[in-house]
Amino acid sequence: MTWFRRARQCAAGAVFVLMALVFIDFSGWVPVWVSDAVTSTQFLPSLIRLVSGGGGLAAGCLVVVGVTLLFGRIYCSVVCPLGILFDGVSRSRPGRRYRFYPPRHGLRVCVVALILICVVGGSFVFVELFEPFGIFGRSATLMARPLAIVANNGLSRLLEMGGLYLVPPWPLSGIAWRATALAAIILAFLVWLARRRGRLYCNTLCPVGAVLGLCSLGARQRVWFDVSTCTSCGRCSRVCKAECIDSQAMSVDVTRCVVCFNCLDTCPAGSLSYGKRPPLLGAGEEPPEHFSSERRALILSALVTVAPGVRLPTAHAQEQPRPGDRSLTPVVRACPITPPGSRGVDHFTRRCISCLRCVGACPSQVLQPSWTGYGLSGLMMPSLQPRFGYCHNGCNLCGQVCPTGAIEDISLEEKQVTQLGKAMFVRENCIVVLNRTECGACSEHCPTKAVDMVVEKGLRVPVVNPDTCIGCGACEHACPTKPFKAIYVEGNRVHVAAKKPEAQPSKPQDTGFRETTGFPF
Repeated sequence: MTWFRRARQCAAGAVFVLMALVFIDFSGWVPVWVSDAVTSTQFLPSLIRLVSGGGGLAAGCLVVVGVTLLFGRIYCSVVCPLGILFDGVSRSRPGRRYRFYPPRHGLRVCVVALILICVVGGSFVFVELFEPFGIFGRSATLMARPLAIVANNGLSRLLEMGGLYLVPPWPLSGIAWRATALAAIILAFLVWLARRRGRLYCNTLCPVGAVLGLCSLGARQRVWFDVSTCTSCGRCSRVCKAECIDSQAMSVDVTRCVVCFNCLDTCPAGSLSYGKRPPLLGAGEEPPEHFSSERRALILSALVTVAPGVRLPTAHAQEQPRPGDRSLTPVVRACPITPPGSRGVDHFTRRCISCLRCVGACPSQVLQPSWTGYGLSGLMMPSLQPRFGYCHNGCNLCGQVCPTGAIEDISLEEKQVTQLGKAMFVRENCIVVLNRTECGACSEHCPTKAVDMVVEKGLRVPVVNPDTCIGCGACEHACPTKPFKAIYVEGNRVHVAAKKPEAQPSKPQDTGFRETTGFPF
């Protein structure tokens, strides 16, 4: 059975590398169709698309369930990027010995009930923090991607010193330190847990593991004991990172088994096999444990319950004022700016799992993980943060790569007239008013000319036309005032259509050229 394990390891390694490249890619050389193909295999993003009436990518969760019913939880050891990472962490301690632990059915039933509540309520805000694809995506985007950019720029600089310009540098606008710190803490805890207890997270808190564990009860192919040859030596239990093999009772808890095949190669008597289970049970072997009536009642009651959304009235705030600064009027964003194609806050937060795939794909880096802009339930969901950049009119990559449909793939024509928010002018912070000097940076950068400059007391002061503003954040990003901006974008809770700007006819300039019958010179 060694070739089973080798084949699984090779497939898992290929999936992990491809998934990491999708999130770490900062130059856009990974095609969108590759990103779609990879993310469509992830269970929860595909389930959210299915619940919200998504397209062809929504069938991925059904394929995963079908494979689980046939082969068990092989998804967790071959397709799940976080599970593959945990396997690599476990291999870093070759002498680690595991032992059998009783299953925690109560906790896992609660996790399944929570998912059912989210499906009925149409919101997955309480699941996304524990979802493995989201955890992996946040870790890769916030930690590995900046390191890749720094390494690329270092290599570019090194080659330039030798007169070679083969690697172009890539800008790094900034790092969301709080979100990065939180992602690092979560990942460090899970890695530590994997080193000590293997797949404990996968079999307790992971929502995907809970659902697939329930499905694996009906798996046709599974690991089983040949009780006539087993000597109960315990070697299989000591290498089982899922801690699901009871060598004394000669039974395997299929709801926790991730089909890694480690146990098959370590059994000296060849008593463990993977395949269709014999119809008759041997002595000392117990049938798989099924859910009790109390657990069925718990799941049934969850179907008629709607998960309440917890939102905090917090907002994006800028830096605290420093001594000597003139712009001292605080700017508070009451509503976050959701990405183009997300329709609005409610639609977005009901489907987003904070995987940050859109953050990694955004070329201007204006999409960044939010801290508490969406409230506690929307922790680390992305939003437009103009201090990092602004939303380009000719880009709609975020909608193309979103795996859950939280950001819809809208056309560029529709995006260019979608109002994400409205620009707000804070007169007290403007350097034109404070310092009596010319500026106009906000108007120069506005793609729709919603910010115009009007003469007031001999100086040109910004005036905002909210009807043509699309909330791209170009004006806020260009505003030079510190620490508080003189113009900022207040997000729309529901996206609306903006009016198209009226074309301003340009006046012909007199160049001194007069048309003649012949060649002029």
